Amino acid sequence: MDGLLNPSSDFVFANLFGAEKHKKVLMCLLNAILQGKPHIKKITLLNPQHKKQRKNGKSTTLDIEAEVDDKTIVDIEIQCKRDGNLVNRAFYHQSRMTKDELVMICFRFGCSF
Repeated sequence: MDGLLNPSSDFVFANLFGAEKHKKVLMCLLNAILQGKPHIKKITLLNPQHKKQRKNGKSTTLDIEAEVDDKTIVDIEIQCKRDGNLVNRAFYHQSRMTKDELVMICFRFGCSF
């Protein structure tokens, strides 16, 4: 790939598919991967950065975070090497996203714990 940026790099992938002006390309990619089940017709890009919540916590940045037609929030990641941490990393990202969603629900509707 002389002179070209590698689309499998996290940075290039996020900027290629995670930019507002490339949303249609991202939808085409997702529909091709999912084989149209479900077929995505609308996508809203979200902020992929999750700041640490505690002093000794950890900040994370997803490649792309988006909301699809049915309001499902998805984490779109590219992984090119097997480092043995994929399952743990996916579980961690999903946990963070679920927590953020619960916080938003509580903020909107009020929760008492």
